[in-house]
Amino acid sequence: MYAGTYFGIPVKIHWTFGYIIFYIIYSGYQDNMGLQGMLWFGLFILSLFLCVILHEYGHALTARRYGVHTADIILTPLGGIARLTKMPDKPAQELVVALAGPLVNVIIAGLLFVGLYFGFRYNPFIIDAENAYNFSGNPGGFFSMLMLTNIALVVFNLLPVFPMDGGRVLRSLIAMKASKVRATLIAARIGQLFSLFFVGYGIYSGNLILALIGLFIFQSAYMEYRYTKADNLMQFSTVEGLGYVEYDTFQADDLIVNCKELMKYSEQPFFPILSSENILGSASRDDIIHSELLYRPVSELPMKPVPRIPADTNWMTCYQIFSKDQADIIFLLKDGAKPAILDKWVFYQQLEDKKLIKKGRM
Repeated sequence: MYAGTYFGIPVKIHWTFGYIIFYIIYSGYQDNMGLQGMLWFGLFILSLFLCVILHEYGHALTARRYGVHTADIILTPLGGIARLTKMPDKPAQELVVALAGPLVNVIIAGLLFVGLYFGFRYNPFIIDAENAYNFSGNPGGFFSMLMLTNIALVVFNLLPVFPMDGGRVLRSLIAMKASKVRATLIAARIGQLFSLFFVGYGIYSGNLILALIGLFIFQSAYMEYRYTKADNLMQFSTVEGLGYVEYDTFQADDLIVNCKELMKYSEQPFFPILSSENILGSASRDDIIHSELLYRPVSELPMKPVPRIPADTNWMTCYQIFSKDQADIIFLLKDGAKPAILDKWVFYQQLEDKKLIKKGRM
């Protein structure tokens, strides 16, 4: 559900957020809060999630300073997610972005402490558990709980585990002395050690939630390392050598019936269509074979453009071209050499072999 755009960043609420209502009702019933108590508890939960949104804006607005775009912020029952298009490449910048979210919670907690202690003359560390969420009867207790919860969010988020901010802080610190992939591996292993402790202690104490959190952290650490390794390969591997230089072409005025005959001696999936030496586009083998316009020129078939890029272009650029269905083939240019063709099936096969995409993606 769309909740508005603020500072140029859309905020969306995941459909599972509705479970919060059931949580409020269940907690109210278990603790005998009554209807009014449930309403105050609901107000506290909404106030807490407002702090979560501000936390995510801390990440997003700081990332913007480094040229990183945020697609949106999504609110779920487990917290918020600022969907950055990528993390900053420089470790120091990633460190600042990772710390920006918890810093927002520190500021919120600090402001609440100042307001309670110096404004209300209220000791924020003394909580009346029975009236903690009763804003009308005990506003000091309400804001004290909100302050302490923000402090808890800071501590929890700075645990050195993925996907918490602390995992990214640890990775960025290690990356100042090692490669990003190596730093991610070390940070992931440290996070997995923490997760094993959570699982073990959760099972020992009978705390199923803690054990499940541990399993989630373990899997998240593995996925973060796998994603970082794949992203590094896509960014720094070039497509030079993946293309083939022996290929057939058709002239724009070649009749389709003749193209079908010539295709008996070729296994190319796509054919460049030329007008003299100019590339008009590419036609697929399937379109040529299944065409019934036998005595029409091949240029009348549907064609896709053929981008021309340097042979040392990285895999990510080619993946973006092919995945958006912008082209079926790419001409790879190298000084003094005949352009090579990279077709999307060959490229996708390479990605499958490197386990960068799932088999069957083609």
